[in-house]
Amino acid sequence: MGACATCCKTLLFVNFLVFGVFFFALSALLLYAGLQDNPYTTEKLIKAEGYAFEEHTVKTSDGYVNRIHRIPRKADKKEVVLVQPGLLMDSACFVSNGPKGSLAFLLSDAGHDVWLGNTRGGHYSDHTKLSRKDGKFWDFSWEDLAAHEIPSIIDYILKETGRDKLVYIGNSQSGLVAMALMSTRDEYNDKIHGFFGLAPAASLANVRGPMIETTPAGHLVDMLEDLAGPQPVLSRSLLNDVLRTVCSVGAMHLPGEMMGKCSRYACERTFFRNGGDWSTQLDYSRLPIYYSNYPSGSSTKNIRHFTQMMLKQRTARFDYGEVENMKRYGTLYPPSFNFSSVRVPMFLWYSDGDYLVSGADITGRVVPQLKEEFLKEVIPLTGYNHFDFHWGLRAPEDIFHPIIGFIEGFDKDDNATKRVSRETFCAKNDPNDICG
Repeated sequence: MGACATCCKTLLFVNFLVFGVFFFALSALLLYAGLQDNPYTTEKLIKAEGYAFEEHTVKTSDGYVNRIHRIPRKADKKEVVLVQPGLLMDSACFVSNGPKGSLAFLLSDAGHDVWLGNTRGGHYSDHTKLSRKDGKFWDFSWEDLAAHEIPSIIDYILKETGRDKLVYIGNSQSGLVAMALMSTRDEYNDKIHGFFGLAPAASLANVRGPMIETTPAGHLVDMLEDLAGPQPVLSRSLLNDVLRTVCSVGAMHLPGEMMGKCSRYACERTFFRNGGDWSTQLDYSRLPIYYSNYPSGSSTKNIRHFTQMMLKQRTARFDYGEVENMKRYGTLYPPSFNFSSVRVPMFLWYSDGDYLVSGADITGRVVPQLKEEFLKEVIPLTGYNHFDFHWGLRAPEDIFHPIIGFIEGFDKDDNATKRVSRETFCAKNDPNDICG
């Protein structure tokens, strides 16, 4: 027993020593990280792959200024395509997996004029009058994106390109805001040629996993916001530099297989676990790129609005409480969005592995609201984490190439669509080597 106890104490001491060295090294890395520029901005990721890059500044009607990005086509342009990132994401998320694995690059290779949007609160946003340190800057939710951000971006792009329509691709939050826009401002149905929703967060009644388990934290957000007003959430700061450095050096270069696995595990669990089960299609070597730009930032009011959707199982305007609701809406409860008025061709993807946007929400709550004549495809995927819709290794095969195929099939005369199989599309475009 004595020898065994001595052995255990020795092992325990060694473990403490190893992890002590690890955390000492980690602290040094964090200090070093704060001095570094982001090596993986949208501009750098696009230019590194040899594509043309443009940055445009778009002002909203309520004073926000967003820098959006473009991969231009100088000749033989087909469709103008706006790809809009989701909550806490920015334009980099659709160019983070290289030319063969990133939606924006594949769309460009297929001949489309690709625009990558950004919204308030993220890395590429500012305001004409308000500082990011001003609480009023953060007084917004996704409802404001639908009212101001998306229409201003769409109008700017159409004016810049001389087109009267564009294709809209929205992931998660950006799918929701586009549907909210089209259901409240009918004229934008005439400006969108087709809508592609990648796990669109149009209903959150069946959220599961860590997000719903931390719902009490949502009440804490309510209390803090009531006391201090709207505040930033995971806004661009040292956090991205820390995550990039730790996940790069920790997962790839720490001595010992176990240390590397522990670091990799911690990096994925930090945020990705909220989106679903352990991802089977995440390229861990690209974690430094992902974390350089994610999270991009949002507001406590926006998180509060999503929490309201979860708890009240309604997709409605922001709930300010009965007294303020009466002043703003003329009703005790905020009015719900009615998606039945959306009248553009719609293509939706969802997965049983997604904790945030479930199949039950898409098929049971969203689809029944949509007009059958405009609902072209509802495509279930197996085993997709919420983040796999833009970063998954199977996403090009399951989502991106089909999107390009559907766009190829647009009948521009009557704004209807016909399905074009991936096989037909790739056979036609193989000389361009975009199907892999």
